[in-house]
Order: sequence, then C-alpha cells, then structure tokens
Amino acid sequence: MIPYKNSYTHVLEAFESGLDSWFRYPCALTIEDTQEGRNLYEYLWHGYSRLMSAYGKKLVTLLDKEWKGPHGSRGRWNVQGETFGWRGKPLPAHYRRPKSPQ
Repeated sequence: MIPYKNSYTHVLEAFESGLDSWFRYPCALTIEDTQEGRNLYEYLWHGYSRLMSAYGKKLVTLLDKEWKGPHGSRGRWNVQGETFGWRGKPLPAHYRRPKSPQ
C-alpha cells in the first residue's frame, strides 16, 4: 500500500527520526542521544503533502472496491470529498460549503 516506494523517502526518514522522543512517550533515549527538533522546511512539507495525497488516493481506491468477508458478508465504501489532501469524487451539493458573496 505504500505509494512512492522509491521517491519521497527523505520525507519518511525525516518524520521517522522523531519517533523515539521523550515528547512522545518515555523511551530508552539518553539526553546525549536526543536530537534537537528540525524545522519543517517547505520542500519537506511539499513532499509530505504529496505523500499523504497519494495515500489518500490509494485508500479511497481500495475502499471503493467491493470486498467479500467471512461468512458471506460483503462491503464497499463510497468516499467523497478530500481525503488526506487528495481531491477525489466531489461531495454532493447539499454537503458543500456555500460560496461566499464577493
């Protein structure tokens, strides 16, 4: 399910480096091993947005396919609107925000 397996790895690595942190939960890090937090630079934010949008598209595509579960159960999800930054099928008109007069 991982989109962009070979590109945008710098994004995942940047966020992965913050997983072991006293800010999240007590862990085995010592003060000497703890790194200062990094700034969220524009290129990193752009990569994160692209990656999350790809995850959203993949998730919506998978949920849109009918699945067959145990004991004869079946299911399917119809996801509309924006999902993780990916703009898929538009929302029905009664769910959309009214346009503000200019």
